[in-house]
This record gives sequence, structure tokens and C-alpha cells, in this order.
Amino acid sequence: MTFRSSLLVLVLLPARFAAGQEPPAGSPLRSLVDTERAFSDMSVAQGTRAAFLAFFADDGVNFAPEPVNTKKAIASQPAPAAPPAVILEWMPATADVSRAGDLGYTTGPWVRTERTEARRPLAWGWYFTVWQRQPDGSWKAAADIGTTTPAHALPGIDAFRAASAGDQPAATASPARTGDAGEIAAAERKLSELGAGGALGAYLACAAEGVRLHRNGTEPVVGTVTLAVKLAVLPFSLTLTVMLVLETVPVTLPAFGMVLVP
Repeated sequence: MTFRSSLLVLVLLPARFAAGQEPPAGSPLRSLVDTERAFSDMSVAQGTRAAFLAFFADDGVNFAPEPVNTKKAIASQPAPAAPPAVILEWMPATADVSRAGDLGYTTGPWVRTERTEARRPLAWGWYFTVWQRQPDGSWKAAADIGTTTPAHALPGIDAFRAASAGDQPAATASPARTGDAGEIAAAERKLSELGAGGALGAYLACAAEGVRLHRNGTEPVVGTVTLAVKLAVLPFSLTLTVMLVLETVPVTLPAFGMVLVP
């Protein structure tokens, strides 16, 4: 997938809105979902180069497989002389934002098709994007990761579903408390130490209820119960190397944790 490479991703985020409905107009989540949809629309109309340059933060990264500055990587390549021969499109299936509305994520299916009338699919999978709110109120992609799946799901998902019911909407909630990158690093160390004895116990000890696990070749795994069943038949140890920390000032807790596993 162009500019969306393949990694296993574990993500924790508190839920804000009831499932199965569009987020309220004017809410941070609604603006994030609208941004993601506009991102995909530009990719279809103008190609991935224009879309990724427009919607990524200047320091935003994708993984190939190590983090790469997305804008610099694109700018280093010559612009195509003709419209791209393929179309990359996606849609947010679910999303969430932090209590302060300064960080968020979107995730859903992507598909790459021929730019022909037949639109034959060439590749497909699920993406996961971490977004950061800008001083002007807009959203920019800070980190973008993708995995492949056995079959593409884009035509079958026709409605957005907000993350499962949880705290009050971010538009009215106040941060419970604040922390810093050191606190996130401590959580990563704990997970890594537990992972030496096997990934299953480590993940279950640190995972939030709505944990998501994205791996190549499988559909996303959502929730601690499903995660336990999935990892029970895929035993492996866990070694973490922190390569990227996203931080806002102040960092709102609970915010998010992201673990990249080789």
C-alpha cells in the first residue's frame, strides 16, 4: 500500500461516543472523521501524492518498516507526469479522540484499485492513523500504519461507527489529569518486561478494554476477550524498541499507547 506500510499495532484509547452513530456536529470527533473522509476524497481525485502532502503534519511519519518522514519522502520523488494508474481510497470505520481533543485516531479499510472503468481491486487491508490537532483547529496526520487483510472490506462498510460507549464527549469533557512522555515510556518498559515471558500475558496486563490488534493477513482483533483467544494460538515473546513518541503539551491522560512489534 502506497505510503502505508505493514506492522503489528496495539492501540489503547478511551471511548467517547455511543457506538453506531455519527458523532455530534461541531465535536472534535466529527471534525476528525470529516477530515479523514476529505483525505480519502483527495486521494481518489488527485492521487496519493497530493493527498498525503496536504493532510500530513510536517513531522508526520509512516512506517517502511521504520519511521520515515512522510512529506520529505514524497517530496524527494519526482511528481508523476500523468494521473496515477491506481486509486487508493479508504473510509473510517471507527475513530476516537482524547479528552482534551488534541489527539485522535481513525481506522478502517483501504483498497487500491486500477484507475479504469472496471476499478479492479489490486490490494486491500486496514489502516490506522494517529492525528494531532493543530493550533488553527485543523487535524494533521502524525503517524500512519497499514496492514493487509485476506479480503477487502470497503464496499461492505457503509456507515461510520464511533468507538464503544464510554466517557463524556470530548467537546464537554475536561482532562482528568496530565502527564508527560516519561510516564508513557514507563508504561512501555513495563509492557516490554512482561513481554519477555510471552506476548499474551503482557498484552492482557496492559491492554484497555477496547484494545485493537492489527496484523498482516488477518482482520483486526478488537477487545481483550478476542485478543486473548487470538494470541493463545499464536504464542510469541515480545521485544519493544521505542522509535517514536508523540507528545502534546500538556499530554492528556488517558491518551493513547502505541506499540510496534517486529
